[in-house]
Order: sequence, then C-alpha cells, then structure tokens
Amino acid sequence: MNIQIKSAALILLSGFFLSSCNGGGSDDKNSDSHGIFTSLPSNDQTVDHPSGNDLAVDNKFDDKAEQPVINITPRYIPVASPTMGWASWNAHGCNISEDIIKKSADYLVTSGLKDAGYVHVNIDDCWSETTRAADGSLTGNRAFPNGMKALGDYIHSKGLKYGIYATPGPQTCAQIGGRQNTTVTPPISEAGRQTGSLGHVEQDLNSFASWGVDFLKYDWCTTTSLQADDQVSTFILMRNAINSAEKKYNKKITYNINATSHNSIKTGTTYFWGNIVDSWRTTDDIFYVPPRQPGHPAFSAVINQNFKGSLFPEAQHTGTYNDADMMVAGFTGSDLTPDNDRAHVSLWAVLGAPMVLGNDLTAGLSQATLSLLTNPEVIAVNQDILGVQALKVDQPNSSMSVYAKLLSDPGERAVVLFNNGASAANISVSWEALGLDPAKQVTVRDLWSRTDLGAQTSPYKAQKVPAGGVVMLKVKGTDLAPTSYWPSTLADGATSIDCSTCEGGKKITNLGTVSFENVMSNNANGNYIRITYLNKSSANAVLKLDIKDTFPASYGTYTKINFGPTGNESVPGMVTLFVRQGLGANKFTLSRLDDTSIPVPEIVKIEKIAGPVLYTPPAMMIEAESPNNTIGGTAKVAACATCSGGQKVGYLGTVIKNGISYNGSLTFNKVTVPTSGSYVVTFAYGTSDPAGRSIQIATNGQSPVTLQASSTGSDNTIANLQATLTLNAGSNNTIMLYNSAGWAPDIDGIVSIKALPTSVGLIQLQ
Repeated sequence: MNIQIKSAALILLSGFFLSSCNGGGSDDKNSDSHGIFTSLPSNDQTVDHPSGNDLAVDNKFDDKAEQPVINITPRYIPVASPTMGWASWNAHGCNISEDIIKKSADYLVTSGLKDAGYVHVNIDDCWSETTRAADGSLTGNRAFPNGMKALGDYIHSKGLKYGIYATPGPQTCAQIGGRQNTTVTPPISEAGRQTGSLGHVEQDLNSFASWGVDFLKYDWCTTTSLQADDQVSTFILMRNAINSAEKKYNKKITYNINATSHNSIKTGTTYFWGNIVDSWRTTDDIFYVPPRQPGHPAFSAVINQNFKGSLFPEAQHTGTYNDADMMVAGFTGSDLTPDNDRAHVSLWAVLGAPMVLGNDLTAGLSQATLSLLTNPEVIAVNQDILGVQALKVDQPNSSMSVYAKLLSDPGERAVVLFNNGASAANISVSWEALGLDPAKQVTVRDLWSRTDLGAQTSPYKAQKVPAGGVVMLKVKGTDLAPTSYWPSTLADGATSIDCSTCEGGKKITNLGTVSFENVMSNNANGNYIRITYLNKSSANAVLKLDIKDTFPASYGTYTKINFGPTGNESVPGMVTLFVRQGLGANKFTLSRLDDTSIPVPEIVKIEKIAGPVLYTPPAMMIEAESPNNTIGGTAKVAACATCSGGQKVGYLGTVIKNGISYNGSLTFNKVTVPTSGSYVVTFAYGTSDPAGRSIQIATNGQSPVTLQASSTGSDNTIANLQATLTLNAGSNNTIMLYNSAGWAPDIDGIVSIKALPTSVGLIQLQ
C-alpha cells in the first residue's frame, strides 16, 4: 500500500485539517476550501480559514506533528435493493389458494424469472381464517389446508422468499369490501369479518416470523381517513414488532406499507416513510380487481396515476423505496399495447420501484412478455446499488418527457425518452441535463435492442419514439467535477479524530451532530449529495438529515439515512441521495437518532456531485399564489416543491368532510388582453384523485364552463388543462376557479393565454 507523508503545513493547522481538496474541481467560487473540522473546548482559538471564515478550533493538537495519510479510494457500499417478485392480488384478488401460490412459485423458477431476480412470492389479502383462534392467533383458511408455515417452507425450498399481508385496523380491505374466496366450496365470505392486526400486532408478527415470512405488506384499510402524521404512530407499532422479531429469529423482514388504501387523504408522498419502513405505496391501486371497476389495467392510470404519482426522489435513498404498485406488463385483459408494456417496464426500472409482477403465473406468460421482464440490462438499472430514483430532466411538450437515473459507475446514467402522444415523435436529451461534461466523449447504448450506438454529440436525438412508447438508453460520459465540503460545526459530543485512511486525515466520531455550512447550490431544485463514512459494525448505521427548512412540518423533520457496513479494513464507504436545496448557500446537518442503541457511522466529508438535473417548469404567466389574486373561502396557499414558485393553491371546491365544510375558490384578477374575443387559457394543476376532478371556470362573473381534470398521480405532480374563455379588452378581467359539487384540483397557476384566430394582438398582464 502506497503511504505518502504530507507536510504538516498542508494537512494540519492547530491539529485540524483544512481542506484544499475538491474532488477534481468545482463550480463554487471558494471550492478549494469548504469548512473545517471544529471542536469547541473552553480554551478555543480563532484562526483564519482559507475560505475567509473565522472558525473556532481546538488547539490541543501539536501543529508540528507529521501525520501519515494513506491513499485509499472510498467505494460505494451497496444499499438494499428494491423488491422483485410476484404478488397474488392483481390476478386473483380474493380467489387464492395453496395450490395457486405453489404453482406461481414453481413458474417463477421454471420460466427463468427467478434467475432474473424475481424471488418474492407475496400472498395478499384473503389467506387467513375469518376468525382468530382461541388464543387470538391467525391461521390459514380452508384454501390453505397444510397451513401457512408449510407453504412458507415450500416457497423457501425453491430458493424464493415468502411474503404475507396484514392490516393495522380491525378489518382487511377484503373484509371491508365484502369479498369472498370461491376457490373452495362453500366459498369463504370475508364480509363483516375482523382479522386485522388491531390489538394483535406483536402476536401476528411473531406468527409470521415463526412461519419464515420475509416480507410484510401492511395495508391501511381502515374507514378512517387521516393525514400522514396521524398514521405514523400506527405504522411504528408494526416497525417495533418487526425489529424485535428480526432479532429473535435472526432474519430480515422487509416492511412495505400502503398508507393510501381506503384513505381519501392520499398520503403516499406526503411523508418521509423511509424513516419507518423499507418501501411504501405512493398511490391508489394500479387497477381495481373485479368486481370493482374498471376491472382491467389501463395505460392512462399506469402513467398518470402510478408512475407520475411515485416521483418523490428526495424520499428514496439508501435502501428505502417509493412503491408504484404491482406491474401489469403482459397482463391478460389489459389495454396496454406492446409499446405501452415496454414503457411501463422502463419507467419502473428508472424509478427504482419494486418490480413485483401481478400477472396470473398459473396460466404462464408469453415469450414476448418473459423477454421484456427479464432483460438483464433493464433490471440492472432498477437494481443499481445507489438506490436513487430517476429525475425528470426535460419536458419538450405536454406529451413528451425525459427521465434520467444516476447510476453507480462513474459517468453513467440511465435515460428514458417517453412519448405519451398519439403518434411517433423525435425526442432529444442534452448531456448538460444529465450532469455530464459536454466537452468530453459520451457513448450511448440502447438497452432494449442491447446494441452500442457509439459516441454521440449533444443533444442526442432518438428518432421516431413510438406513440405510448419509449427509447431506453445507458449513457456514459465524464461527470462534472464534484465539490467537497468538510464539517463546520460539531455538537452533542461529536469529536474529530485522526484517520490515516480518510481523505484529509480526519473523521468525525461519537455523533452527536455534525453540520456542513455554505453548501452551495446553483439551482433551486436540489442536488445529489455523496457522504463518505466508516461503519465497522455488522449492521446498518443510521443518521438523520434535517429537512425542516425544505419541507412542511407534516412531512416530518428529518429523513433517515442508512449507512451499510464498510468492514474492518478502514476503507471508507460512500452513499448518495438527492437533496432538496435552495439557491445559494445551504446547511446540511446530520445527527443521530434518539434511539442510542442504533449504530452511528463516522463521517469524513460530503460532496455535491454531478447527476441528472431536475427539470424546472416554465414560470407561470400568473402564479396561483400571486397577491393580486383572491383566495376565497377555505382555499389556501400550500407548499409544493415541484410547482412554479414553490407554492400552489389548494382546498378548492365545496365539500363537507368529517363534519367540516369546505368552500374554496381562486380568482385571477387583473387579467389583461388587448382585444375582446376568445382565448385559450392554459392552467397548471395537480390532483391525486384516480378519477380526476371537475373544475368550474367563470370569467367576469358569467356562467362557468365545467372541465374534467384527469389524475396527475399526486397533488404535487403538475399537468396542464386548457379552457377556451371569452375575455374583454383591457385589464379588468377576472377568472374564477371552483367546484360547486366536490373538490377541484390544486392550481399552480396560469401557464399561458393565447388568442384564437378571431382575436389578434399580444397578451399583457399587470
């Protein structure tokens, strides 16, 4: 191992390292030095920091001592990967049995799906007896004659993993819906039964663990709709039970929740659920299993509800995942075309979403579907060891979009160019949008044809992307240089000590709290942050990142970061996450959880690294939250990180909910046009309602027009809606938005006002 002895003048100042390293370059003015390892004893002193900041430092170290620094390159530590496998609900609903589960497990093995990574067999609702045993325990019903442990043993004998279903309330979803299992005679009716885990959380989890369960789907399924922060304590109860069972049985149980089921308040992307669980459903079901309508998968829901509704990149990192629901590619009765199926699989791959199949495996899959689902290069994108979610990096128009995922190999990105229009179209992507150096060579590979396309120039144009289809690429170039930041402030017992294998010769131990200040951002959307650390324990170490300044309090005050073991060789590891930041200087604060039994890592530094650049929507012509507007009744301004200006107006409409009357409206005032006539007004809106929402639009106090705004997947996923309105010449036009008979969508603003051919002139606004 090459050991370099560096001059104390370069490494140490009063015993502390002052960074002159920035990982090869920086876009920050003072990138040669960001922060200082700092402790605050009673006899501290102030030194001149190269960045120009006077910082307090401990003077207890000998500033003349020589310190060996070993050149060891940190490496990425793989995070837990998203689940791959099969689940019973989409194909079978309540009609499941031991025989169906075994045949499905067998097919995963014989078809090659298991070898491709699909290893989970997840049994959904309707498996349990409809009443609990005398001791309060759950048992399998008549459709599972050999019991649930024997079934788990069979699944494990195939080299597969065993998943099961439960709910935190008194009933399961099937019991609320009055479903029945007709695979046995007489049928098993779930109507009115109560086998939810309410009052039995630890008992049920111990039963599951004793059966060998590897995965738990925990479905909200209560008739009480709650905000996310009111659901947290319920999901923590099961988290605690899982933690205890994992220690008792020495096994990992993956914890998946659906906080949105039977919850009219869609909470899948309104909280950092990774603080509690391993994966979380973000939206409603990808389709409703009969007898609920529509009873078959529809591409519009796959995209507008489940895909778009799962875009929450800040929450997905270090082994926890947004779950966009079970996949329906190749599903019998689906309206998805082959191009739609390919788009579906591509988008789930770049999301890093769990890839859990919902097909009827007892009937087998076509060779085309198997080829689609087992493409190793597409699966590798989904399973990449960074575990981050793709970002939307461009939206050429309302029907085209480009998504890119940061990959673990230097300079690599996975890119999906998606055409949701009615005809084939060319779609381009620039290297700058991917965070690659446009002056260096960039090569492109088509992941579906599995062919190298060679060196390409920016922007790369994909020709004739099919309607409802994609082109999926792996792009390899040269990353723009990272910027290193060193600890600025230590608190709560954190200390800086020597580390011969760490860049700079120091590490922060005994956390505590460590802050990195003046982390510069040249955009208001966010950046990728890479953390270098050491964790010599055999378990994940954990710290929390403060998010109070970037998200509303209802999202929680922090996001939990997992740091995998780095081993005993003292070689630092790295993890990466996407962090929402403001334009200019930001503060990045890491601290330990309240539970002091959980290991904490030692921290070396953080870096702002290159990656895909989150698309910035064009500024609104008129923001919904503009002070010129009238926000009436119960309507209110709300934070929205994906909205223009970072805000929107919500609670529009007329609704009585939980005894509370809502009657909200939004009026755009001072809308100015040059001549009287008809204009196409484009509004930006968002709604998580699967059926969409109606909106009434009235100009100048006249009778309204009523339009249907289709679902955008989440209230913070923004799409456009156009209305043809009659406006008067001058500056006194008003446009009022409301719904007299229900909720209206949330409004980001007016995007544009364009005259129809009968009206001429330019649009002006005051």
